[in-house]
Amino acid sequence: MNPSFSVNSLSMINTISEKMTDKSNSDSAKLFVVQEQNQPNNIARKIYCEVFLSKPTSIKRIVGFLDSGSDLTICQESYLRKLFNTEEIEEMQKLDTEIELTSFSNNRISMLYSVTLNIGFKHYGKTFPVTVYVVSDIKGAPPLLLGADFMRQSLMNVAYVGNIEEPIPQIKVLKPEATTVKTFYVSEKESYTCKSAIDLEPYEKKTFEFYIHPASKCLAQDYVLISGMDSEKHLYVTPSRSQVTYDYSKRCFKGRAYVHNISPYRNQCSFKCEYDILQNERIIPVTQENRNKLASYSLIQDVCSFQYNRNPNSITLKEDLPQDLEECSLVPASVYCLNH
Repeated sequence: MNPSFSVNSLSMINTISEKMTDKSNSDSAKLFVVQEQNQPNNIARKIYCEVFLSKPTSIKRIVGFLDSGSDLTICQESYLRKLFNTEEIEEMQKLDTEIELTSFSNNRISMLYSVTLNIGFKHYGKTFPVTVYVVSDIKGAPPLLLGADFMRQSLMNVAYVGNIEEPIPQIKVLKPEATTVKTFYVSEKESYTCKSAIDLEPYEKKTFEFYIHPASKCLAQDYVLISGMDSEKHLYVTPSRSQVTYDYSKRCFKGRAYVHNISPYRNQCSFKCEYDILQNERIIPVTQENRNKLASYSLIQDVCSFQYNRNPNSITLKEDLPQDLEECSLVPASVYCLNH
């Protein structure tokens, strides 16, 4: 009989609350699904850990979701292919035909193969070999899930410090060397935010650098789509495609976006908006020639038809794209990225 391992991930099924249930039909605990939407921020928070993947020629900073409810450490295949090329993966992969993965509801999860990765908790620190089980991509799941096996192997201790209203997780490990692990205690939604310091004259438009939340799943060379609007601050971001770079001083990735001040006053403030990591999206340049093609996308209808009416308290959305696309074009060399 093949051994069965449970992947009871809070994030893989987009849950934020764990409860024990009747174990008569399974050796593992079950979860009640609680959607993150409209939940208090302190309930929706999850623990993410900063770890470093050691390769023969480089060291990669990655962020994993810590889940003691998962027996094994799991990685989605598309994420692994961002870290290694096909030849490297073929050399590392092992077919563990005797391993079976099941979800919290006892549904089988297809395990493709396993790889052994050298992981540590410091950029130039010691590493230890970690067996990672690779699965097909699962929508809404974390790209890298650090399971109970990872916690045991590193002799990890997870504690909460601070006060009862705002507890903060503190994680320490003894292997491969004693250290305190850099952690992020945030909701999934919060991890997809970015910030910039804005300084714009009345009705001015300019490109700014946005610092992406350090719990982001971004990797070097990823592209993101930054967008957002704050009606109270009278700021609007034209959805902007940007390749991220890592800022070592702030220990996070950053991208660029085109920001509009839609008020008749100078605007100096901290501006927070959202981003998405782009995968296989179709790229359509914003040009007059593509006007009819762009008009068929709901994103463009909602955003590109934005125009100013010189009233700082109001924004007008038109049903169709404006004849002149100059006002809603992106910064030079930038393009909209849309799903097929």
